[in-house]
Amino acid sequence: EIDRLSAQTDFNGVKVLNSSQSLTIQVGAKDNEAISIALQKMDSGALNMRTFSVSGPDAAGQVSTAATVAAFLGKTVSATPAVAITIAAGSTGVADLGTVAPTAVVSMDSKGNYFAEVTAAAGTTRAGVVAGDKLYVAIDPASVTYTTGAPDTAVAAVVDFSAAGFAKSANALATVDAALATPSTTCHLHAHALKMPTTPPKCPT
Repeated sequence: EIDRLSAQTDFNGVKVLNSSQSLTIQVGAKDNEAISIALQKMDSGALNMRTFSVSGPDAAGQVSTAATVAAFLGKTVSATPAVAITIAAGSTGVADLGTVAPTAVVSMDSKGNYFAEVTAAAGTTRAGVVAGDKLYVAIDPASVTYTTGAPDTAVAAVVDFSAAGFAKSANALATVDAALATPSTTCHLHAHALKMPTTPPKCPT
């Protein structure tokens, strides 16, 4: 949403948040009576919020066990329980995540929630994603087929990664505060040929 606002915010045909540039506005009757506003690019990258998320796993990579699988699925398991959840072959929504489509795996966060995970590869064309980024989709317990055997298996249905997101930011409020304090969020006005203060006025708070 931050990147959409950056790309679309428009003033008189000028994208005011999409790049660092100077915007000149005529304020008087004469040609040289104008002010120049130094615009700063303000997208998720400039604000250090490219991977900001409040909905992904809080900590990926925890060890899956028979107990965590049983708790996640709400099942009473057999004597040879499944110790992990796998994903059915054929994941979709990965064509734009690398020249070689990434392979989906399953990870678990610290709260025992399971997520399908892919790592974007070289050649990714998805907006806001670079090679090496890990993206997640929450696994619904209802989508997992549990089969008893020797051992049991727990297989999640095919996963669509087209709307996959990043891991949950460790401290969301601190990240937002840091973004608001980023120098690129300040603006500067410079007067030209007008009797205006030589010191640029501060932006309203």
